[in-house]
Amino acid sequence: MTVHPTHPAEHSYNPDPGTEYPFSVSDIARAAVGYLGSREWLAESGSWGVTGYISHTTVPTRYTVAVDNEGDLYVHADPEGREYLEGASAADGLPRLALIVTNTIRRMHGDSLSGRTRRTAPAAPGAPALPAIHLPEGLDLAGLTIYSIRIVGLAHSRGLRPAWGESRGHVRSLQLNAQSADGAFGSIQIGKTSGRVLRAEITPAHSRQALVAKGAMSVRALLKSLPDALTDRP
Repeated sequence: MTVHPTHPAEHSYNPDPGTEYPFSVSDIARAAVGYLGSREWLAESGSWGVTGYISHTTVPTRYTVAVDNEGDLYVHADPEGREYLEGASAADGLPRLALIVTNTIRRMHGDSLSGRTRRTAPAAPGAPALPAIHLPEGLDLAGLTIYSIRIVGLAHSRGLRPAWGESRGHVRSLQLNAQSADGAFGSIQIGKTSGRVLRAEITPAHSRQALVAKGAMSVRALLKSLPDALTDRP
């Protein structure tokens, strides 16, 4: 009996090796060291390139760049803990991901120096700049991740007037209310411990059906997709 090799279906997605993900997590760590600028910063690759390690010669802290089981990129250090780079994806490209990691490590490293002068090398020429965040005055954002804070800023810029509501269990509720006849209302749920955006429910004023999004990226997309008629811009 002749056995014929099986082939992928004609229309199945079967990219050539190295084309779907043109860089590894360890490449992000090494590129971040280039942005940090000083020779005192060093990078190492973990096994198979799925983890990157960044260290500084004057501080024993080692920063780990990795991806968790849910596919979220993060930076971990002791004793600062783990900070998720929510919304980050391979589609952002190596330079931007490296810059986000760089800014995260600069902030964490500043805490590790315990009073020493913080080294902040300028970003490499042509490095993409992170957009400014416009936030409502007086809103306590302590404990939120930077990506969660950007989502709060987006809700504010859309005229949804974010304000803290009651907390339940391990979840904080950020209430949204455009306060206009054609405005939208609802809430964004944020984890108390993680500071990460979990889900959102937003209902247009003239609709009985809530628009639901789960996960930070989906919540951000939902806020950006709201028509002008659903918001009350300040």
